Amino acid sequence: MRNVEILAMAGWALFLMVGTATAQPAALDEVEESVVRVVGDRGTGSGSVVASERVLTNWHVVKAQRTIAVVSAHTDEKRARMIWSSEALDLALLAVDGLTLPPAALGTMAPETRERVWALGYPGVADAISATHDVTSTEGVIGRLHTAPWDETISQAQALEIIQHSADINPGNSGGPLVNDCGVVIGVNTAGFPSAQGTFVASRITEAVRELRINGIEPNTTDASCEGAAAQAAAIADTARGAAAAAEAAAAAAAETADALGEDTEAAAVAVRRVTWLALGVGAVALLGLLLGLRRPRREVLRVVERASRSVRSLGRAERLGVGRRRAAAGVASGPARFEPTGAPVLLLAATGGKAGDIQVRDAGLGRAAGGFVIGSYDALVDGVAAHPTISRRHARVTRDDRGFYIEDLNSSNGTRVNDVALDPFKPTAIAPGDAVRFGAMEALSVQHVRP
Repeated sequence: MRNVEILAMAGWALFLMVGTATAQPAALDEVEESVVRVVGDRGTGSGSVVASERVLTNWHVVKAQRTIAVVSAHTDEKRARMIWSSEALDLALLAVDGLTLPPAALGTMAPETRERVWALGYPGVADAISATHDVTSTEGVIGRLHTAPWDETISQAQALEIIQHSADINPGNSGGPLVNDCGVVIGVNTAGFPSAQGTFVASRITEAVRELRINGIEPNTTDASCEGAAAQAAAIADTARGAAAAAEAAAAAAAETADALGEDTEAAAVAVRRVTWLALGVGAVALLGLLLGLRRPRREVLRVVERASRSVRSLGRAERLGVGRRRAAAGVASGPARFEPTGAPVLLLAATGGKAGDIQVRDAGLGRAAGGFVIGSYDALVDGVAAHPTISRRHARVTRDDRGFYIEDLNSSNGTRVNDVALDPFKPTAIAPGDAVRFGAMEALSVQHVRP
């Protein structure tokens, strides 16, 4: 028992160190899904999805390409064609048929010097280290804001708003997004200066927004600031998220050590609970911190709330993991709690046409007070997986009360629809047998009650 207690204390220390460390904002995970590599026969660059089947990049990335394609960790390679370009702005718009990645949010708010920013993209130097389609992110701050043309020697030179920043970019980053801590695109990275180490420039995204509208495209824009109390609330939520992950790892280690030493399994349970409840305390602080962000527009506050809820929900997984280890040590069979419950499913969202894709909503966690049954694309964060490129990591939630079943969208990138009616985020909508539920662009699923 003494060894387990020592390990639990070590878990506390690990939890505090990891949970309070500075981390990449969770909002970057969402915007990364909208970042693509632009591939041509004469070089590569980066780009951002700014509307359905539309990608924004630099003019100089695609000007000499005879063939163009886009690819990322979230989509297979797809052919692209340039439908608009401006040498003066060094911007180009690509049409990519069949591209289902979510459009990024474009920030029309005024950026400020010393604001933290992130450059996302596909620098060639990263491929030399490890050739993958994972996005590279670098951190920096805005150093200066000014207005000038990129090159006064070109015909029809045009002055534009330029963001000077210190987030490292390299060949291959051109055309990729410059984003703030809230995961909102505020610029298009364009160039660096080898003679001025640490100095890079991006065109402000408002230049692109204006041209998109001229071309009949209405992008997803926001003018919400990512500063002050709201940004503090987002940072607290990110801290809680990292702390919960550390607590989960510490809980698993405590249970494994108890198994290996053959100690009292109840002592392992105590160790797990100690770390879990400590994480829960930090999660509660994160939620309290959200009150600081109430001046922020509702859409942004809801996003922060959902991020904080992830960390609180992960605590239950840590506890279940410890219980599973203890059962294994005692010779008791234990399967995955989410997918192997006893009895028939309570609710079935069935794919039409006999195709795979059914989602079985189980008894466990269905009560509204317990948080409901979460559906999404990221197995570690949900109870039911819907594998499709337009499905968010945590996309929707099913709950139940005495009157029936409900479904709510969790502020997903591509939305949830019931009988072709789009749901407002975080507003439960009643569903009944025969209703059609669609997550993103996934095939509609038919609601079937298997057991009341």
